[in-house]
Amino acid sequence: MTWHAYLDAVVCLTTPDGPLRVEPAATAGQVSGPFPAGITHLAVVTAHNPYGVETGSSRNAAAHQQLIEDLDVDKIPHWPAVGADVTFAHTETSLAIPNIKRDHALRLGASLHQDAIFWWTPSQWELLPCDGSPSVIRGWRSAPAATGPACSARLIAFRDDGQRSGATFEVPGSLHLLHLDVRAKGSRFWALDPDDDMEPVALPRPDRWGFLPDHVEPVGMAVALRALTRQLVGKHRATGELPALLPGPTER
Repeated sequence: MTWHAYLDAVVCLTTPDGPLRVEPAATAGQVSGPFPAGITHLAVVTAHNPYGVETGSSRNAAAHQQLIEDLDVDKIPHWPAVGADVTFAHTETSLAIPNIKRDHALRLGASLHQDAIFWWTPSQWELLPCDGSPSVIRGWRSAPAATGPACSARLIAFRDDGQRSGATFEVPGSLHLLHLDVRAKGSRFWALDPDDDMEPVALPRPDRWGFLPDHVEPVGMAVALRALTRQLVGKHRATGELPALLPGPTER
């Protein structure tokens, strides 16, 4: 994300009490909505697109996974998060890190070659440049995020070998993982929240992304996808690449 994009970015994070959406308010000191319970502050950091340059989904996914592993080694707690522009046309999978020290968070952002990180407290929403430049302090507005909001499904792995493939699903709510299984008899995916709780997740019907979830089952949350087009599946079988779900006709 570039500096300009950071200024008005929206962040959605999954706290232990549920998903929240937070965005900057125009005036410093103006705050409204819930703040995560039991913490004094948090930082939001991404490993995507270092230096503000688009690096591609595979590299971004690998960088994000490495960030998770590095924090886990140091036993630093973190929550799933997504940073995005207000329209969610551009999203970056991120991590919210509660109660991390400010200088540690800045060093982490700098090590990931990010322009800035977000710093959220009960009184302010702060954009912290990783190069030590003056920060931008604003107020904030937050609200509980609905389960299964409109999504940008860019990192879905299709496989036809009968195995389920985990892939990051960039959404601004509680749904962050997909497990897909592409077989001759049909295409299904299992949606799991970050804690792997086997509970039903209500999914949208974003026709413009080219897929139509039929229903959600309590056991395994198997959701029929009528929209895995032959073109997308064929591309994966031929190239092994992770195809994007783009606007277009769906198969019924």
